[in-house]
Amino acid sequence: MTARRAVWLTAGLYAAALAALVLSPVGRELNELTVRMYGVWNYDLALPGRPPPEVFGFGLNVLLFIPVGILLAVLLRLPWLLTALCCVALSAAVELVQMIPALHRVSSLTDLVANGLGGLVGTLLSVPARHRWGRGR
Repeated sequence: MTARRAVWLTAGLYAAALAALVLSPVGRELNELTVRMYGVWNYDLALPGRPPPEVFGFGLNVLLFIPVGILLAVLLRLPWLLTALCCVALSAAVELVQMIPALHRVSSLTDLVANGLGGLVGTLLSVPARHRWGRGR
């Protein structure tokens, strides 16, 4: 398998997982998982820093979209700013979908910002690799 096909396969799997996460009516379960992760971070592992729950959730949303930025940058080969804007547009689409009442999800501007920031971070992380492969912009 070529490297490009491996990236496409990875992107497809990540997109399927993201779609399942976004389109599933699992809002309550996700909140419970976030609370458990917060407890593990702050109390069980006693990792440095004790962010408030809102900051912890924001960070998880940032982490969720870092791979999106990396994969879009590598696959689309667009300039980094345009790739980052694609990540924000995708995040806006996610938040719009989460407004569907049947999904029992909560749409939020904070999530849009966090996801967009994660996409930007992923896009910027991909820049050195893209230059190395001769496709950088």
